[in-house]
Amino acid sequence: MKEIPLTQGKVAIVDDEVYIDIGHFKWQLRKGKNTYYVFRHSPIVNGERHTIYMHWEVIGKPPKGFVNDHRDGNGLNNLRENLRHVTIRQNGQNLKHGKRYSQYPGVSWHARDKKWVAMIRINGPQKWLGTFDTELEAFEAYRQAVNEIGETVINTK
Repeated sequence: MKEIPLTQGKVAIVDDEVYIDIGHFKWQLRKGKNTYYVFRHSPIVNGERHTIYMHWEVIGKPPKGFVNDHRDGNGLNNLRENLRHVTIRQNGQNLKHGKRYSQYPGVSWHARDKKWVAMIRINGPQKWLGTFDTELEAFEAYRQAVNEIGETVINTK
């Protein structure tokens, strides 16, 4: 494992064999919604410059319909074992939420009713799956809904 210095005094980590190929570039930080991401600019060709993310250099750009995911949610950890291509739904299941959310995807705490609720978003509209006494019951309803649309739940803690 090697560290690559970044702007703002931070460092990214990559596998030794990846460092050989990308360690010489000047990398920068971009603040995402929940983490920082590491990027650089391509050389100017025909008057155009492109953004290249470090995680693309490690596992490649995702195929159509997929996104890159950092398993641990840390965009500075670009070790091959921490990166994968997943669907947008699967990537959303891996988000770390605030206090009102459960440890499980699709589940949150409804403070007024003092119950757990399960919801799922399928191609835009959000679908209410129900109110439950336990967090696990709510997650089971979410898991069943995910299975019905042919997806896989990836973050079951």
